[in-house]
Amino acid sequence: FVVASMVLEHATDPVEFVDRIYDILKPGAYFAFSVPNLECLEFKLFGSRLYALHAPYHLSQFDESSIKRLLRKFEDIHFYYQKFDRDWVVSARRTYQENPTLRNLILSLSENKIIRKTLLKLFFNLYGLLGKTSRVSVYARKPLLLTKETRTSPEKKHFEIQI
Repeated sequence: FVVASMVLEHATDPVEFVDRIYDILKPGAYFAFSVPNLECLEFKLFGSRLYALHAPYHLSQFDESSIKRLLRKFEDIHFYYQKFDRDWVVSARRTYQENPTLRNLILSLSENKIIRKTLLKLFFNLYGLLGKTSRVSVYARKPLLLTKETRTSPEKKHFEIQI
């Protein structure tokens, strides 16, 4: 089991990072990780001010389809959308501080403890079920039966099963 919580978005080459993890995992072992989710509503509302983007520290951004491509060698892939509101609250505050419009003032009211503990908590519990929160955790299994690629020539590829 390999866990990489909020690491992959900092990797200079996420494909190589995941491929190396795949190589060290035994067949049937799991890889679990969390990354910011670019398909979130917060990104649409806050854009580049979204706290989860963490520019310039996050070198890569992910959505569900890019994660599936990244995990092309894995199977049994599951997504869990985290249901916390920190990214929303911090992003709303930053957005209002930089651009004090009425819309941004209303969004920044989410920082109020009563609003945060009631409305925002309920919203994020429902919102997480739709898969649109700003952070996603993923786990995937390395297949039990592996294919080993062997090359006989640059144009031809042969595959053999390994157990």
